[in-house]
Amino acid sequence: MRIAIVRPCFVLACSKTGVYNGDDYVARCLKASVQLGIRPDWQMGGLFLSPVDFVAAFTGAVAVAKVPLPGCVYHPAAEKPLKWGALFDGIESAGYSLETVSHSEWYARQAKSIGGGQDDNALTPLMVVLSPEKYNGMTSDIMPVGTSRTHAILSDIGVSEPSVMDTAQCRAQADFFRQSGYFPGPNGAPAENTRAMIVRTSTVQQ
Repeated sequence: MRIAIVRPCFVLACSKTGVYNGDDYVARCLKASVQLGIRPDWQMGGLFLSPVDFVAAFTGAVAVAKVPLPGCVYHPAAEKPLKWGALFDGIESAGYSLETVSHSEWYARQAKSIGGGQDDNALTPLMVVLSPEKYNGMTSDIMPVGTSRTHAILSDIGVSEPSVMDTAQCRAQADFFRQSGYFPGPNGAPAENTRAMIVRTSTVQQ
């Protein structure tokens, strides 16, 4: 029996609806930055991102493919990684003012916020993995993820290429976060809470 392994990387929101898991690592880092109005000057490698609808379509198509597929590993992800800076740029283009600070200062201010009783700080469960000591080991370029096999079979299994995550899409995601109430409004304005969103933690306001 021939077996194919589908191994996603960072799975993002649905490209059609914007619905996203608010308990996600990327979402929490972005929200915590918006909550305090600061963005870390991260020099770590980029993220290989994929909208969840592309990952689902690809996985399902591989499972029922009528064409012969080589038994190997597939990474349903963008061909090139996206830098964290592009994500924060998209947030700023949506009207949020974010001060750029070093990782150490960003972490210290997040820790002070949490220690001061800000129970809804989105970074609370991630503080250990984002400590300055851990960050010093994450500054090298990210290990490349091979996506050539994935993109080579898309037409054969009837799946469209994933949309390219750029600053415009990052802004659209920030707009959705605001409209769903996951992000506060820009510059202290109240959240809108006009759209539904998947959130799996009691500390995040819907």
